[in-house]
Amino acid sequence: MKESIHSGHRQRMKEKLMNNKSKQMLEHELLEVLLYYVQPRKNTNETAHLLLNEFGTIQKVFDADSKDLVSVNGVSNNICAFIKLFPELFEMYNKAQNAPLTNVSSTRQLKNYVEPILKNAVNETLYIIYIDEKGDAFAYEPLTKGNAVQIQSSMGEILSSIQRKSPKAIALAHNHPYGSCLPSEEDVVSTVKIKYMLKILGIDVYEHIILGVDGYCGIIDLVNQEYDNMMKGIELYTKNYRNSHLITIYKDEN
Repeated sequence: MKESIHSGHRQRMKEKLMNNKSKQMLEHELLEVLLYYVQPRKNTNETAHLLLNEFGTIQKVFDADSKDLVSVNGVSNNICAFIKLFPELFEMYNKAQNAPLTNVSSTRQLKNYVEPILKNAVNETLYIIYIDEKGDAFAYEPLTKGNAVQIQSSMGEILSSIQRKSPKAIALAHNHPYGSCLPSEEDVVSTVKIKYMLKILGIDVYEHIILGVDGYCGIIDLVNQEYDNMMKGIELYTKNYRNSHLITIYKDEN
């Protein structure tokens, strides 16, 4: 019964964080939840209070010297190491948050951005670069490994990844690790399909570059041309279909 109450309390505390109610929580509650992950079977509320009583604030808990932390009753070496991890994470987070973004509005800028990522890749890999309204890349991730046929089979994964990031635009980049940078037919077709899907969401495709052993190239002009041809073809087909005798009009009998 006691274990059930304890478990229910932890779940309620976690739900506060997951439901964006952390600003309503007190310092000892936040520290209590943090310690759940290093004290899975103990009452961390007591440890949180002891730490705050000793050091005064959460900031001072994180800034405390290791020997002072382990001098607090119940604070093990594992707890100390866990607490000391967070100032390092905060520092890295702040550096990343304040770091200047890279503008990738041109093909050359995009190439300079993705080259360090792709240059040592031994397999053909497609990367998606997420771009804000200023033309700056704010994130990237690999989507698929393999050739363009496999890329086309991953369209659902690609669309899902893009929707999670909510970019203003995207760029694509992949490598031909053992061949020319010139695009295959499948490279162009798969990019046209991605452009078509994203057009519905109001997301633009800036560029798709390919890095090969002979250099790099951007294929967005070719993609845009093929996209325009496809849309004209759809429009013409729809017009002809509508004007043909392929549509039957039915009337319900009274």
